[in-house]
Amino acid sequence: MKKFVKWFGIIAIVMIIGFLFTTCKKDSLDGTTWRGNDHGEEFVLEFKNQNFTLTVDDNKYVLEGSYIISGNTVTMVMKDDDLSFTGPLVGNTLLLSDSEGDGTIRFTRQ
Repeated sequence: MKKFVKWFGIIAIVMIIGFLFTTCKKDSLDGTTWRGNDHGEEFVLEFKNQNFTLTVDDNKYVLEGSYIISGNTVTMVMKDDDLSFTGPLVGNTLLLSDSEGDGTIRFTRQ
């Protein structure tokens, strides 16, 4: 009986650790919304299914594409354009610079 309890405890601990690892989303922003402002324009970033939608000034411009995370760096590539955005993700702040060098926009998780 002692062996059964011991093995049951070990199995339970391994299952809990496994569950914790599978629920971590270190490489995904899916399900999050971010807001930023630049020169009077409001930007809204929404992430879903490894894709993103960037809305500027309440649908004045809507851009779509995919993204990847490597370490703490987010890279976003537009679907129908050569434009891309790259920047660090630190806590609830995402600093994105575009590939054309037009500047950096600070986004905050909502």
